[in-house]
Amino acid sequence: LALHREFEQLKQSYYFGRIPSEEYRSGFERLLPEEERYLACGEFYKQYMYVRESSERSLLYTGGWELLFRSSADLVLILVLILLLTPVFCSEYSTGMDKLLLVQATSAYRLPWVKVFASLTVSAGLFFLREGIRFCFIAARYGVSDGGFALQSLMTFGTTEKQLSIRQAYLLDMGARLGGYLTAAVWVLFFSVLMRKYAIALMASLAALPLPLLAIKDLRPLARLPLPW
Repeated sequence: LALHREFEQLKQSYYFGRIPSEEYRSGFERLLPEEERYLACGEFYKQYMYVRESSERSLLYTGGWELLFRSSADLVLILVLILLLTPVFCSEYSTGMDKLLLVQATSAYRLPWVKVFASLTVSAGLFFLREGIRFCFIAARYGVSDGGFALQSLMTFGTTEKQLSIRQAYLLDMGARLGGYLTAAVWVLFFSVLMRKYAIALMASLAALPLPLLAIKDLRPLARLPLPW
């Protein structure tokens, strides 16, 4: 605590021009390791006091799990889905292929469902690729140990009444987000069939999916909608 006060006094003295920059830099380099230990002990103490408030909580390093639960809609992934899926049906209308397919005994019924299934598979694959890269980075950078602890061990979910482990809650969260992206993919396909023209379907998808993320500050009223919001 005394070294922390000395560190704060050093910064104040420099900011008010009482000491030269050379003295400030030498003092800063000397006190910085102790200041980092002070901040680490402060975080540990906050977690310790938080755990003592309830028997459902356990002491763990929450950094990695907290970041995984703070995931937001990925605008880049949404844009990639829109660009990939809009031509799936619009290309048939633009070339007149839809009329030829309708006279085929098999293609008229099977091909649209095959395209929908393939589109959803690609969307799910891109989601898992993005989520896997994100998980590996956070796990390597911050760690995601103690996933079997109660969900209440995380400060974000300290007041929840759900009886889940952290790992189970993360899998449910990921499943809900996957459902949102798949629903977004279905909307893109729907717009491409409804509008038939690539440019119009593209603009409709952009207005319906990423635009609310940029235009609306508080998305909580939209949280129950099955979209990547």
